[in-house]
Amino acid sequence: MIVRKMAEEENINIDTALLEQKAMQWEMAYNGMTPRTARQFINWLKGECHNLYA
Repeated sequence: MIVRKMAEEENINIDTALLEQKAMQWEMAYNGMTPRTARQFINWLKGECHNLYA
């Protein structure tokens, strides 16, 4: 899954099963998992992670 590689590159530490679950939810809401929507998901996830630790 492309989001696993992107999450790794962005140093996002998240359980793989949770990452894939959230990515699938994102895919259903935002018209499929293309590289562009995968990037948007990772950017959103980075923001969510930042908010948890801020």
